[in-house]
Amino acid sequence: MQTGPIAPEVLATVEPKSRGQNITRAEERSLEIRAAEDQLFEKHYGVTEDAAHWGDIVFGQKEPPAEWVAEVGKRRAERRLRIANSAWMSAKDAPVGLLLSQRVVSSIVKARSTEKNAPRTLNVAVVQMPEAPQYPTITVKQAK
Repeated sequence: MQTGPIAPEVLATVEPKSRGQNITRAEERSLEIRAAEDQLFEKHYGVTEDAAHWGDIVFGQKEPPAEWVAEVGKRRAERRLRIANSAWMSAKDAPVGLLLSQRVVSSIVKARSTEKNAPRTLNVAVVQMPEAPQYPTITVKQAK
């Protein structure tokens, strides 16, 4: 369900290994999670994108603009109109779905940007000494 142009770096998918190679269960599970995440992102991105069209209408408008109908069809334009009208409302009165969609989109974008910049592993060798070494003690007298 592609709702609009999505930047490829935002919606980058994980390419599976070639068919001749075996993948581990963890890699397979990771790919499944990524696919589900992609679907969730696209759905909520569509709602967020529709809300961004709030400036194209007058609050309370009943019919979608003709440009929308020509661009995305009557049914999709009516959906966009409902969401754009909701975006005109105050945060207190607006449907919670708008906030939910915005948070889902921003969370996925943030998570994907940090997975490329994961913390680096620091290689440090820790040496433990069971007991401090004992050195002989000598007494030094000051010369007159």
